[in-house]
Amino acid sequence: MFVTVWFAIYEISTGKLRCVNAGHEYPVICRKDGNFELYKDKHSFVLGGMENMKFAEYELDLCEGDTLFVYTDGVVEAENKSGEDFTEKRMVDTLNRYKDCNEQLLVENMKKSVLDFTGNADRFDDITMMAFKVNFVPNNK
Repeated sequence: MFVTVWFAIYEISTGKLRCVNAGHEYPVICRKDGNFELYKDKHSFVLGGMENMKFAEYELDLCEGDTLFVYTDGVVEAENKSGEDFTEKRMVDTLNRYKDCNEQLLVENMKKSVLDFTGNADRFDDITMMAFKVNFVPNNK
């Protein structure tokens, strides 16, 4: 057994986000006045896959107005009755359609889009997501 994890610690005073990706989906970032894009980070191996694994850490600088969106594979792999996946492209397009919403509405709109896409098809995985918007960075980055 194993689990994928995307783990981050946000340092409010600097706007730095220290991250580790253990086989999880790519995070998605929208820079202030920009569009959501996948952040193609370097994945480490999954948790529990092998003993004594080391995990590569990286940093992201987040500025005031930036939004981060993370999700489980159940979002992009959600299938409709025809067996078609929701896909990363649909997810990013949906995020950009609602990029001016607050974080709660962004997640609610994404959930609605995934559920509208899948209809009454059986679900095989969780649909978990989180949005985080930087409202203030003390050093005025």
